Amino acid sequence: MADAAEPRMAAAIAEATAALVIEVTALGLPEERFWEHVIPLSAQMGGNRHLADVTLRKCGRNSDDTAASHLATRIGELESAVRQEFPTLAEDMTSQGLGLRDQWDRIGTDLLRTIAHLIEDELLPGSAEIVLVYPVQRGGGSAHVLYNSVRMEATEDDPVPKLPEAVRLAWLISQLNLELPMFSETVNAHRLPTVAALATLPAALQAAEAADLAACDQSHVKLALKTWMPQFQCNEGFTEQLLKWWEVYSGNRPRFGVAIGALDQILQNESA
Repeated sequence: MADAAEPRMAAAIAEATAALVIEVTALGLPEERFWEHVIPLSAQMGGNRHLADVTLRKCGRNSDDTAASHLATRIGELESAVRQEFPTLAEDMTSQGLGLRDQWDRIGTDLLRTIAHLIEDELLPGSAEIVLVYPVQRGGGSAHVLYNSVRMEATEDDPVPKLPEAVRLAWLISQLNLELPMFSETVNAHRLPTVAALATLPAALQAAEAADLAACDQSHVKLALKTWMPQFQCNEGFTEQLLKWWEVYSGNRPRFGVAIGALDQILQNESA
């Protein structure tokens, strides 16, 4: 959904987005789960009716012709609103993503290899789908663990010079295999996306440090939490806790699944 930081997109989709949210509510779908599925599925499904049908089922509702038709119509209206305001959006995203592609071609593979070396080889997926989207926040992205895909905003440069976008992309890709039982068996599925993002963040920064791109220290962790995970709320001492957790893991090298469970417990204590 659009952020006020990009008023043109926000204005273009406001009416259609509101209609879609009303439809989601009318169908009795949990809104958070709806967005969790429909966003990554929209890059993979051919046709809005198919997208609506699969999303309904993923949200725990048996699809029927009426529900799927209504949902597909609302999605189509949102799509049309974007296309009307941004008729060359796909081409623009390809063009704006050239800087990230060049950066990734130069350093991406090495970053991923270093992250795997710091954690476990099984952490990295054999392949991943990278979807470039409109830069609403001028730098943003999410790992869709359930769909082995990553969503990245296409920017022509690094919005935060101290944190190159290629490092962010490596961090996102490194989260995709954390749904495997060997990693996630001790973590509640609802908390897994947040735990996965936090667990791989120090490794991504340490890999960046090895490539002289950033540093794995408190200032960079705080900056990464602020810019890469803006919705994550924590107290002032959490950065130190996260780095201490990473130090203990790096020194003892238990199974990463065990370490993730310990980090999850820290988070639960944090929110208690």
